[in-house]
Amino acid sequence: MQGINGPCPQFVRVVSRMNKSRPSVYAAQLRKIFAIVSAATAILIVSELSTWVIHDNAAVWLIRTIRISLELFFAALLSFTILKKERYFQSNLLKEMEEREFAQDQMRLAMETARIGYWDWDVVKDKQVWSDICKALLGLPVGSEASFEVLMKRVHPDDRERMRNAIDGAIKEKKAYAGDFRVIWPDGTVHWQSARGRAFYDEMGRTTRMIGVSMDIEEQKSAEDRLRLQAAALEAAANAIVITGAGGNILWVNQAFSNLTGYTKEESIGQNPRMLKSLEHDKSFYDNLWKTIQSGQVWRGELKNKRKDGSLYTEQMTITPVHSPSGEINFVGIKQDVTENKRLEAQYRQAQKMEAVGRLAGGVAHDFNNILGVIMGYSEISLGELEPSHPLAKNFLKIKVASGRAALLIQQLLTFSRQQVVYPRAINLNKVIENVSEMLRRAVGEDVTTTIRPAMSLGTVQADVGQLEQVLMNLVVNARDAMPDGGRITIETGNVELDENYQREHEPVQPGPYVMLSVADTGVGMDETTKARLFEPFYTTKEPGKGTGLGLSTVYGIVKQSSGYIWAYSEAGIGTTFKIYLPRIDVPAEVIARSEQKVRPRGGSETILLVEDDKAFRELLRLSLQSAGYEVLEADAPEKALEVAQNNKGDVHLVLSDMVMPQTNGIELIRMLKTLHPELRAILMSGYAADVLARYGTVPLDTPLIEKPFTLDSLLSKIRAVLDE
Repeated sequence: MQGINGPCPQFVRVVSRMNKSRPSVYAAQLRKIFAIVSAATAILIVSELSTWVIHDNAAVWLIRTIRISLELFFAALLSFTILKKERYFQSNLLKEMEEREFAQDQMRLAMETARIGYWDWDVVKDKQVWSDICKALLGLPVGSEASFEVLMKRVHPDDRERMRNAIDGAIKEKKAYAGDFRVIWPDGTVHWQSARGRAFYDEMGRTTRMIGVSMDIEEQKSAEDRLRLQAAALEAAANAIVITGAGGNILWVNQAFSNLTGYTKEESIGQNPRMLKSLEHDKSFYDNLWKTIQSGQVWRGELKNKRKDGSLYTEQMTITPVHSPSGEINFVGIKQDVTENKRLEAQYRQAQKMEAVGRLAGGVAHDFNNILGVIMGYSEISLGELEPSHPLAKNFLKIKVASGRAALLIQQLLTFSRQQVVYPRAINLNKVIENVSEMLRRAVGEDVTTTIRPAMSLGTVQADVGQLEQVLMNLVVNARDAMPDGGRITIETGNVELDENYQREHEPVQPGPYVMLSVADTGVGMDETTKARLFEPFYTTKEPGKGTGLGLSTVYGIVKQSSGYIWAYSEAGIGTTFKIYLPRIDVPAEVIARSEQKVRPRGGSETILLVEDDKAFRELLRLSLQSAGYEVLEADAPEKALEVAQNNKGDVHLVLSDMVMPQTNGIELIRMLKTLHPELRAILMSGYAADVLARYGTVPLDTPLIEKPFTLDSLLSKIRAVLDE
């Protein structure tokens, strides 16, 4: 064949060498026979000549007869040998031709199966011969022309220059040609091919011929592309990936591994992952890890490791045993940095704990308010009826003082649990600080320097003035207690913008504009254990009897109730800074007046409708109001209060109502009563306002509120002030 049906030149050369070796063996054998016959004939001729000399005719004829017989014998033997060898040679040649045809068929089938095409380029005549498969690989029909120009038209434009350079380089450097390139078929599809060949040269070193093969490598290239894609995906993966050998030494890491650990690829490869050990885990932890993966199982767990710079981080890791094609075992580790997640989880757990404690504290406070109110009220009444010198007067005074301290604790618990009723106003923090600055300086003493740095053009916040004053006082007193040998307290304000970056570090902060209040001290600072429990109620590091543990928890509750955030920054031996962020609003600040001095309450003769569902507390209030000269109408429920108001023929000047009652709350009751008595004044009492606040928001500014437990003097003062407005 000329093409795929003809013999491959390399195969022809091999068979030709086999055929040439056979006659050489036969010629040697014939030469031996010819030498023997020639020697025998020569001997007989010499013998015949000698008989001529002695003129012995009988001997001559005898020798001649023997010689002729011998020549005839050897001629027959030679003919027989030649014929036998010829038959043997023809038989072997036929067999060799059959073997050659079989080998050609085998080679043709192998090349067809492997889709390997053959090409032959006569460089001198510039004539090419392509096999059918070679043409098919180019997307050409069998009868297509074979030329370099046709080939270049099929080669992808981006590969033509590279292919020409590879062929020229192989010819010039007299080396084998090899190259991969893409071809474009007539239908527009792109296919990968690989060509291999060699050049032949004449005596002058000029190229005369190039012979080679072409093969389809589309699947190989697809596999390579998949491997490259997989490698790129592993390299670009967000999670750190490390591959180790059976002994644990690192074979490969991706960029995320370097980002996580601080070790470059060059520094990591060949090392053992032990370089990341933080000494936070004992030997049994690592023994269990190795036992798991060496048994062929997947290990999953959490580790605390150490970066190159010495900092610690927490990672979740999965180690999977993988067998290589050679049977060797490797380990693939996938690491996810969960340091930030652990921090957020700790914050979330802390927030949940604080919320749970707050709910408990609020519930307890509500139950105690009415009880404390009765104790405080009757102790005041008893003190009013007794002479100061009376033996029981001191006892009632101690009861009053103790109940007052208990009432203060209840207020702090309500503040922490964010269940205290507040009167938010648009205020300027600088004005609040200015109003209490002298009191703060007196509270810290002479050995502590207090510096106030108010920001210019400070924004407005929505908060309760009294609560913010309490926040300042608690933080300053806490700072003072942290500096037993004196020091410096710095109070600062400022406008800040909290962005997404700050949010990621301080969940659950919402980005936006805030007003910052900072209180810093140069005290003893705190360790991590103390910081973790800083805002818990009743947690204190002070000596017994020197603190209730409610100061900072109260601050926390006020800040949260004001929709703000508080963060503590502290290091042992350096000091502590508290930063509070309150949402900044775009409204002018109200004018804040200084607190006026208290005056002795006086009574009156107006009619007061008292609504309270606690019988003991209601009786105390009725007795106190009547002793102050007021006419009192009683009701234990909102429905009863409406009935009393409708049946009363005279005026009702003021309603004194509990806020949280069954069926209807105090705010709704006041609205209904004002339909009967439009000029009615009102005061709400509350020890637990969470339910009402959740439904109706804060208490209306035109409705005064007095918080339980309260003293009778404070109640009478509030009533008189409302009636006199």
